Amino acid sequence: MKKIAYIEIDTHAEIAQSFMEIMNGADSFSVDYYFSEKIKNQVVENGESIFISDSSMILDQLKSKRYDLIIVGTVHRYFNTFRIIAEKYNTSVIVHNINFVNISALSLFKSIFKADLMYRLKLWWKEGLFYSSKVYQKAKNLLVLDDELSSERFRFLPLFYTKYAEKQDRKLLTIVIPGGVSQQRRDYKKSIFSHKKTGGII
Repeated sequence: MKKIAYIEIDTHAEIAQSFMEIMNGADSFSVDYYFSEKIKNQVVENGESIFISDSSMILDQLKSKRYDLIIVGTVHRYFNTFRIIAEKYNTSVIVHNINFVNISALSLFKSIFKADLMYRLKLWWKEGLFYSSKVYQKAKNLLVLDDELSSERFRFLPLFYTKYAEKQDRKLLTIVIPGGVSQQRRDYKKSIFSHKKTGGII
């Protein structure tokens, strides 16, 4: 039986929940979940092995067990920690923003001074913001949650599926932005323009 560790110590409880539902009852895999307390409080448990974790604990927790695969649900923070995990283990990372994978150190440095200065300085100084691209470079697999974004480099992970609804062809484009994305970061006009220009979702 293959052993998997799924780590979500940052943001996306809904993705972790979908992964738990799909893996529930799997005979070929055994999954341990490492969640921050905030994430654990947002998921519905059904007998899974869930461990409370954070960026200061996760390396020691992984060291004590042998996993065939480690899946990191979100890499928006704790870049120092996730870089070490990606270097030491067979790691797959779920990519939420493809642009962030290839961003240069110079672009990251410039972004520090755009908004949320204190928060971004903390990411740079304490959490290794400039190592963010290293996490993706060292990971064995980069996973995306939309089949339209899959390629040779980005593998599709079908977590979000419609159990009861039939897919309908619609001419009206609906843009759904999940999670706590601030209004300042929601550029609806750009999203619509990109979709028309490329025929895909950016």
